[in-house]
Amino acid sequence: MKNPVFIVCLRKPRGKDDRREDPYWEVGSFGCTGCHEKNLLHPGKEHVPEGARLAFAQGGPNGTRLVLLTPPVKVHKKSVRLEIRWKSTVWPFRYEDAPLLVDVQGNSDFPKLKAYIKRGKSSKWTCKLGSKFRSKASSLPDEIAIELERKFNKEYKNAPRRQKFLTYLDALPLSEEQKEYFLLNHPCTRGKRIQEYKRQYGRRKCGCCGKAKAKRRCC
Repeated sequence: MKNPVFIVCLRKPRGKDDRREDPYWEVGSFGCTGCHEKNLLHPGKEHVPEGARLAFAQGGPNGTRLVLLTPPVKVHKKSVRLEIRWKSTVWPFRYEDAPLLVDVQGNSDFPKLKAYIKRGKSSKWTCKLGSKFRSKASSLPDEIAIELERKFNKEYKNAPRRQKFLTYLDALPLSEEQKEYFLLNHPCTRGKRIQEYKRQYGRRKCGCCGKAKAKRRCC
């Protein structure tokens, strides 16, 4: 397949003070925090090629949902990790409105994907999917990638604006109480998140070698 698709399993925040910064939807960035550097984004193996697409799978109380299928990506090598970038013109779905990859009972908008994960040992379908892809560093079979692409593109094209995120919190499976706390205590709006990204991971010249480096984890 010209643009291979990789499923990325996104964890749920562990508590009200767990910010889980990545992905930075607002600028089209994934990988800066290093959360997948031991598998999919291992800096020494480069599993994700230029032009690939990432299918972000967000788990939650209403099943694991496909919040975003990115446009073709570019791979940027940082000093000790990889950053995946894409054109930030496509916003993710709100978690509750995103296409359903699978829920606990096995309901799914993607029958070929469900058949692909059915041999997992767990009795819960969401766990089958998680165990299949959480540490997997290879792309989907072409027929499943095509199924994801067609379904996502159709749903995205027909979705009203209210089904797409307004703040970072909308793509997360949070209660209204949790969202209120995050809005008051963490940068969540688009503008604040873009500022945070630039402050934490923007480019500057390294004092050691003079090259442009990310602000964190330089040489």
